[in-house]
Amino acid sequence: MDRGVTHFMSEYECDKEINEHCHGWDLGYAKTDDGWSIAVRHVRYLEGEEDTYGNTIQEERVRPYEGARSVLRAPREVRIACIEEIETLIEVMKGKAALSISSIQKARKLAEEL
Repeated sequence: MDRGVTHFMSEYECDKEINEHCHGWDLGYAKTDDGWSIAVRHVRYLEGEEDTYGNTIQEERVRPYEGARSVLRAPREVRIACIEEIETLIEVMKGKAALSISSIQKARKLAEEL
C-alpha cells in the first residue's frame, strides 16, 4: 500500500502596493512524475481575489500553476534557494510521519479488537 505524506511550505515576500498577486515557489515533499521526492511547485499567491459569487476573499491563498515536480527538475535558482529550507522541511515531515504512524497503529489496534 502506498502511504505518502504530502507537505508544502509557503513563504512569500511581496510588495502589496505594487502587486497583489505574487508568484513564487513552494518547497515540499510530494508524489511527482518521478515518484515521491522533495519537490517544488510554481504558485501564485492571492489576496483580495473574488470568488465565483463575486465576494472578496479576505484571507490569503496559494494556488499552484502546475503540479509538483522533483526539486532536481526545477530551475537552478530555485534549487539553490531550496537549500536553506531543506532542514526545516525534514523536521516538519518527521513530525507528520510520526502522527501518521501513530494513527495507523491505533487503527490496527482497533481492527484487532473487533
